[in-house]
Amino acid sequence: MIAAENIFIEEGALVRHAILNAEEGPIFIARNAQVMEGVCLRGPLYIGEKAVVKMGATIYGATTIGPGCVIGGEVKNAVFFANSNKGHDGYIGDSVIGEWCNFGAGTSSSNMKNNIGNVDYQLVDTFLVTGQKRVE
Repeated sequence: MIAAENIFIEEGALVRHAILNAEEGPIFIARNAQVMEGVCLRGPLYIGEKAVVKMGATIYGATTIGPGCVIGGEVKNAVFFANSNKGHDGYIGDSVIGEWCNFGAGTSSSNMKNNIGNVDYQLVDTFLVTGQKRVE
């Protein structure tokens, strides 16, 4: 644990051999959640009741994992509503996932255009240029 004073694990949660880093924000793991071996967590992060974070997953901050979710692979800056599953390798970032969604093995979402150019949208009465994602 890094910055243990910012890590909150409710009674009944099971966390085994994981790295929890709360320097950038708090980590809250609700009751009856399970964090399996080899998981790396970085706050701010919320893991809901009865959620499961599978072995070797990497979860970056600004993420909320709702109750009953199963999460694997890599997740950053995402919100998963209740009972959604991303249980396999792949990447989900900068996303909001509704209830009862399921992502198959290897699913990834991109948060920038493949050529790193502007994303443009033609709306009914205007043309919108969103700009580029800031690469950190």
